[in-house]
Amino acid sequence: MTKMTVDDYVLEQLERLSDPELSNEELETELKRSDAISKLAKCSIENKEADIKSAELEVKQRLINYQYGKNSNNITALLQLPRGLDDEEV
Repeated sequence: MTKMTVDDYVLEQLERLSDPELSNEELETELKRSDAISKLAKCSIENKEADIKSAELEVKQRLINYQYGKNSNNITALLQLPRGLDDEEV
């Protein structure tokens, strides 16, 4: 079994919905399935967004540690670190 992405599920569902031979009952079933896929995709995207924010905070903390020393846990500095800093600016 291959690993499918959210995009794969959405594209498959679009194909099913565009089938001109669907009966009204089958179309209703596919519309319900589409709603479920949409909700799951939204949750998946929200989880990925949270992962990205977590990674951003980790990178900021590493930059602060690099700039202020390994023992720095200054959350104020972490939150005020400008975006787009690269190693040359630190």
